[in-house]
Amino acid sequence: MMKQGPSKIAFPEFQEANLVFTEAIAVLTMQEDILLLTAGRIAEQANRPQSDIVKYFGSLDTLLAMYHQQRNVEQWLKDNFRK
Repeated sequence: MMKQGPSKIAFPEFQEANLVFTEAIAVLTMQEDILLLTAGRIAEQANRPQSDIVKYFGSLDTLLAMYHQQRNVEQWLKDNFRK
């Protein structure tokens, strides 16, 4: 008989918490991907390294705030990355 990985959770009462934690990790990973994608696009427009954009934003919250304030990305670039 082949040995399989753990099929039972040692503490079943924590199963729901474990699922919530797993979902939270997936959401955070997705947010990081969105941040990097958006920063990459802005970096292309600004002709700047993506790392500069990521450092400025620091989090998806800043990007979302810009979106909710309906700020124009081109104006933001002019304000923050003047050559």
